[in-house]
This record gives sequence, C-alpha cells and structure tokens, in this order.
Amino acid sequence: PVASQSKAEKDYDAAMEKYKAAEEDLKKAEAAQRKYDEDQKKTEEKAKETEEASKRQQAANLKYQLKLREYLKYIQEKNKEKIAKAEKEMNEAKQEEDKEKANLNKVLAKVIPSDRELEKTRQEAEKAKKNIPELKKKVEEAKQKVDAAKQKVDAEHAKEVAPQAKIAELENQVHRLEQDLKDINESDSEDYVKEGLRAPLQSELDTKKAKLLKLEELSGKIEELDAEIAELEVQLKDAEGNNNVEAYFKEGLERTTAEKKAELEKAEADLKKAVDEPEAPAPAPAPKPAPAPKPAPAPKPAPAPKPAPAPKPAPAPKPAPAPAPAPAPKPEKPAEKPAPAPKPETPK
Repeated sequence: PVASQSKAEKDYDAAMEKYKAAEEDLKKAEAAQRKYDEDQKKTEEKAKETEEASKRQQAANLKYQLKLREYLKYIQEKNKEKIAKAEKEMNEAKQEEDKEKANLNKVLAKVIPSDRELEKTRQEAEKAKKNIPELKKKVEEAKQKVDAAKQKVDAEHAKEVAPQAKIAELENQVHRLEQDLKDINESDSEDYVKEGLRAPLQSELDTKKAKLLKLEELSGKIEELDAEIAELEVQLKDAEGNNNVEAYFKEGLERTTAEKKAELEKAEADLKKAVDEPEAPAPAPAPKPAPAPKPAPAPKPAPAPKPAPAPKPAPAPKPAPAPAPAPAPKPEKPAEKPAPAPKPETPK
C-alpha cells in the first residue's frame, strides 16, 4: 500500500500545477503570435507568387496571340512555306500559355486565411504580445516555487532514507565487531591479553546492537502504521461514496485515521531522534595495576626458650561413696478370699 502524501509533496504538486498552467498560457500566447506571423507570411507569399505567375501567363498569352495573328496572316497570303512554320510556332506558344495558365491556377488554389480571419489572428497576436512579458515572469516565479518545493521534498526523502542508511551502517559495524571478537578468541594470545582486547570491543558491540535494535523496532512500527493508514483511507473513501454507510461508522474511521496519523508522526519523530542522537562511547577498560614487588623475606626470629613445665596439681581426694538406699518394704499379704457360698440343693 502507498502511504498518503506528505505536506511537502502536496505543496510540490500544487506548485508544479501552477507552473504548468503558467507555461501553457505562455505557449498559447506565443502560438497566437506565431500563427499570425505564419498566416501573414502565407498571404504575402501567395500574393507574390500570384503576381509572378500572372505576369508569366500574360506574357505567354501575348506571345500566343502574336503567333496566331502571324499564322492567320500567312493563311490569307496563301504562303504555304510560312504557314507551316507559323503554325508550329503558334502551337508551341499555345502550349507555353497553357502551362503558365495551369501554374497560375495552382497558385490561386493555395489556401490562405481570409482577410477577416487574418484580422482576428492579428488582434490575438497583438494581445499576446502585450501579455508575453508578464506571462514569462509568472512562469519564472512558478519555476522558482517548484524548485523550492522540490528541495523540501528531497530533504524529506533524505530524512526517510537516513534511518535505513543508518541501519545498514550499524549492521556492517556489528558484523565487523563480531568478526574482530571471533578473531581475538581464536588467536594464540594469552587469556589476559585476549580479555584486554575483548572488553572494549564487546562494550562497543553491545552499544551498536542496542541502537540497531531500537532503530529496527521504530522503522518496523512506521511501516505498519503506514500500511494501516493507507487501508483506513481506502475504507474511508469507499464509505464516503456509499450512501448506505452510517455516519457514525465514517466518524469512527476518521477518528481512527487521525489517531494513527498522530501515532505515525510521533514514531517518525522518535526515529529521527534515535538516528541523530550520538552513541554512548563504550567505557575504556581500566588498566590493570602492575603487580607490587614482593618484599624480601624478614629474618626468622630466634626460637624463644621453652618455659619450665608447670607443677602438676595434687589429685583431688575422692569423695566417699554414698550410702546404699534402704530396701523398699514388701507389700502386705493379700486378704484371704471368702469361702464359696453353699450350692442350693436340687429337688429330688
């Protein structure tokens, strides 16, 4: 889908239309003047050719008339020898006269404007001649406006291309940094040397990747919004041409389109800002301090004399054994069980 025109593009189209209109007016004026010049030239040329052809035809006719009289004279005199010669010359003069007469008719048949048409063309040419300087001025002014509008469009297009150019530049830089890191990792240098070389490159790579990701996200968002706006404008145009569509639906489309356009403007501003903002330089790694020189070992002190062993304390007297507890009294003898009751006698 094609995104809607920007203000700069619309201004350029309007300026170009005015320029074309001014140029067309100038061309018409110049054409009117040219037409009168051409018609006047044709009229003058025909008049001149007619005059010349007429003179030749008249001369040929006069010659023929003379030869005819001569021929008739010799007939009356019955001079056979001169009659034949006079007849031949008369016929040749007649052919010449017919030729010039045909040529005159051809010249007279040429179409040229009538006096009335020529006068009308002359008046238009006079009017055009007066207007041409002003029309040329308008054309020049319109051309200047077209050039100014074109510069704005070119600048706008350059801004549109700038993000893509920056993205391509960052992609190349990221690829180069990744390759440099790979070369460092695969080198035979010591680990501490690799780490010293790798740290600033990794920091720069992280910075480039972060900016690249941000630009790609904003650029993708703008493309999506462009497509959505184009689709909404098509729907709105269809709705405006359809009397069966409710007004609230059209209003909803207009509102949504306006919101999307505002969102697009913000995204474009964010993208421009993201492109222009400087990249934060990767922090330089702090230099590793040189190892401090090891101090010379201090002389070992002489061993201290061992202290005399402390006298062992006398053993504490053993406590007298506690008297054994008296035995618990035996339980009393249980009471005697009562004698069983006598069984009742069974009747015999």
